Formats: sequence, C-alpha cells, structure tokens
Amino acid sequence: MFIKKNDNKDFGPRENPPEGTQCARLIHIIDLGTQHTEFQGVQKDKRQVRLTWELVDTHMSDGRPFVIGKTFNASLYKSGLLNTIESMTGKGIEFEPDGSFNMASLLDFACMVTVKLETKGDKTYANLVNVSPLPTIKGKKIDAEPSQNHLINFGFDAFDQTVYDMVPKWVQAICEKSPEYGKAKHGEDIPF
Repeated sequence: MFIKKNDNKDFGPRENPPEGTQCARLIHIIDLGTQHTEFQGVQKDKRQVRLTWELVDTHMSDGRPFVIGKTFNASLYKSGLLNTIESMTGKGIEFEPDGSFNMASLLDFACMVTVKLETKGDKTYANLVNVSPLPTIKGKKIDAEPSQNHLINFGFDAFDQTVYDMVPKWVQAICEKSPEYGKAKHGEDIPF
C-alpha cells in the first residue's frame, strides 16, 4: 500500500482566506449533538450546531473556494446563533406555531461574511467575526455566485447515513462523541 503525504487533507498546513468582508453562501448546517464543554472552569453539556459558509468569490491556490465555519450552542433564545441568523438575513426569525425554526430554510442563503485572521503561537487561524445581508444597490439586492460545494443539512432527529457520510471527517469525529450519535447508530446512549 502506498500513501501520499497529502492524502489526509484534514491535517497539515492550511491556506487561510484573506481578511475582510466577502460574499458567501451557507453550505453546511450540521447538528453536532450534545457536546461536553468547559468555559471559565464550568463544565456543561450543550447541544451544538456547526454552520459553514463558502466564500464564493475567493479561492485557494488549487482553485477550490475557501470555507469558514463556526460552532454555536443550538439555542435560539438570546444566543449567538439567533444573532447570526438575524444578522445574515437582515430580519427577525419567523418561528413555527410550535416555537421551532426550520434551519434547513437557511441552506444556500447568500450573505456577506467578515473574516479576521488571528495568530496563536506559530499558527494563523481564520475566524468568522460578522455575518450580514447582501447589500442593496439602487433598490436592487445583489446576489452571490452559486456555491461549488455540496449543500449539507444533517441532523440527528432524522439520521441519514448518506448525508452523514458527506460531513467532513473532522466534524464527524466531533459528532461521534455525542450521545445522539450512539443512539442513531446503535440504538443506545454513549457516555461522554
């Protein structure tokens, strides 16, 4: 068996997108399940979701578009996720009569994202710092280019192995730590 040193693209040097505000489309909405978190010494279990945007006009040296994502607590009550959705769409969320919101309605949504680069030690990371609606020019809203990546809407409430297999491997590794994954795959909860 021969393995090339770049076969695993999840590791090694990463090419960062340029800083600034750019056109993007929301391409992934991924339920991470319940994750064990720690913040300022306090440990909690929180349901999380990861959103990923494709920067449709900005490409890496190999021609693929850059992507940038952010993980949120899966809550729409005074939360970062709520603020991001409302900032992206430029309006408040319209909840269903039962108080729920269909996240899938946001898939492929075109918007602007602001990227900031931050260096820690010898590594530089791209951070999503703002999301906003596409601008309107002379009463006409501009549109973003179509995305090149597959659109992924994955949730444990309706586990679909085919969709799960499209989720990036490093994100799957996070999902697999959740009790929801154990229940979906094996019919049982797994401990943290």
